[in-house]
Amino acid sequence: MVYLDHAALTPILPEVLAVMTEAASSSWGNPDSRHAAGRRARARVEAARAEVAALLRSVPGAVRFSVDGTRALALAVELALANRRGPLALSRIEHPSLLRLAETARAGGREIRWLASREGGLDLEELAALPAESVLAVGALNHELGTAPDLPSVAVAASGAQLVVDAVQAAAWLDLSSLEAIEPIVVVAAQKIGGAPGAAAVSAPPRFPLRRDDEEEAVGWLDIVGLGEACRLARARGQKRRAAARALTQTLLEEILRVCPDARHNGAGDAWAGTILDVSFPGVLNGDLTSALDLEGVCVARGSACLRQTTVGSAVVAAAYPGEPWRAATATRWSVGFDTTAGDVAAAASALRRIWGALPIRHELLPD
Repeated sequence: MVYLDHAALTPILPEVLAVMTEAASSSWGNPDSRHAAGRRARARVEAARAEVAALLRSVPGAVRFSVDGTRALALAVELALANRRGPLALSRIEHPSLLRLAETARAGGREIRWLASREGGLDLEELAALPAESVLAVGALNHELGTAPDLPSVAVAASGAQLVVDAVQAAAWLDLSSLEAIEPIVVVAAQKIGGAPGAAAVSAPPRFPLRRDDEEEAVGWLDIVGLGEACRLARARGQKRRAAARALTQTLLEEILRVCPDARHNGAGDAWAGTILDVSFPGVLNGDLTSALDLEGVCVARGSACLRQTTVGSAVVAAAYPGEPWRAATATRWSVGFDTTAGDVAAAASALRRIWGALPIRHELLPD
């Protein structure tokens, strides 16, 4: 099997699994207990908290754990809205969980400012026009297009807004050192960086005091240990990972274009980070393509894993390319991981070449 859907879930790294196994053997205990076994487990939790803080350019006391990225994002947005009276601003290319939080906030009476996101970018002039006391939510690496906004430029443009940064996709790949200067509320999740599903974290500036609560205590302490190790590895290997992933993804794009010269790279441009590749194939419904590839042993996605299976087109691609509706229905997401090889890319390209001539062409999905 060739797995090219790491943007949905990345397998647990062997190093992370080894650390979790060692902790389970040597540091077992209830971290809330005050006896020696409990203190031993608590020490592993707090060491993991420090690793998360180091990756997110924060301090351990600013980090709180949650069970998954969706709940962590909810906490981050809730914190920001509780301290700002202005609108919540975001674009429609953000993760579905963030869009749902915006709708919940709107139902509660909060004004929502929908920002333009042409080709996956943000308009800095539009950000500069946001009213004071706004909350701006933005992904550090888009989960479908693979675009990465220049966060310092965004922070300068929206100087009156409190930033909430969804770093769930970005944490494993990108340099997050700029977070220290702009002081956003940041979210990271284990399952996208080589940790075990079941742990996520929020980091907030000192003006947003975070306290442990029942939700944090419900997170498995071994999952927290795994998240900490995954964050340590991301900090140590991020630059090397990104270079390797971009080279592989660029090769994959070139191979795709050899098979289908008319294919369109969604999110192409200077903001493309190179670890996630979104491609539209004119006339080919995305479900037809992904199903055919699956039968060939190649796993790629139609878009966000959080979309319902009945959803046809990508809402992200539709928002990024409003004048070309065919792109959304024909868009597929190809995402490499830490263990993806040149052989995997070659195998995926070979599979695409084998199935291409047999795919049905839908004329309503061809460019005008």
